[in-house]
Amino acid sequence: MEFCEGGSLDSIYREVKKLGGRTGEKVLGKVAEGVLNGLTYLHGKKIIHRDIKPSNILLCRDGQVKLCDFGVSGEFGTKGDANTFIGTSYYMAPERITGQSYTITSDVWSTGVTLLEVAQHRFPFPADGSEMQPRAGLIDLLTYIVRQPIPKLKDEPDAGIKWSDSFKYFIECCLEKDPARRASPWRMLEHPWMVEMRGKRVNMAHFLATVWGWEK
Repeated sequence: MEFCEGGSLDSIYREVKKLGGRTGEKVLGKVAEGVLNGLTYLHGKKIIHRDIKPSNILLCRDGQVKLCDFGVSGEFGTKGDANTFIGTSYYMAPERITGQSYTITSDVWSTGVTLLEVAQHRFPFPADGSEMQPRAGLIDLLTYIVRQPIPKLKDEPDAGIKWSDSFKYFIECCLEKDPARRASPWRMLEHPWMVEMRGKRVNMAHFLATVWGWEK
């Protein structure tokens, strides 16, 4: 197994938070591109990952994005769907929580939840920012995810945080509750935000060196 010295996205954003910073939009764009490319590749192999979350996204020292933990991944049927309830429940798409069949677009939902968590430094459900997850049971939280409106990526003027409208829309597209309307990973790669981010230069190696205090 390849050693990814940059660590998991989970450990990275928590370190950034501890340092009093925030993961920038250009960095998140590179992460999103890497994840979506990985999901597109998996689809070509008839595989759904089923457990996309910050701790299952790894970065190499140069910033290359890798997906890991394929312990719950599985092949889909001839229609591109699956129906097994497996994975980390908090990051599951609504159709998976409710026991419906699902496709690779369920991984797109999980990607949106992951990016939103990293962007705002907290798990995005409940959308109002209250701390339901530690207090409430699993069923309560999953019911909330299925029934309540999706969370939105919001600016934080007091903290000097402002996100682009195209990034906010990208998150909304990932978190489309209707799986029939949610885009595939390869379609999301053509989203205006992704097209914009591919035109931006970002030194991922420098970002990771700054986070972990490596000599540049």
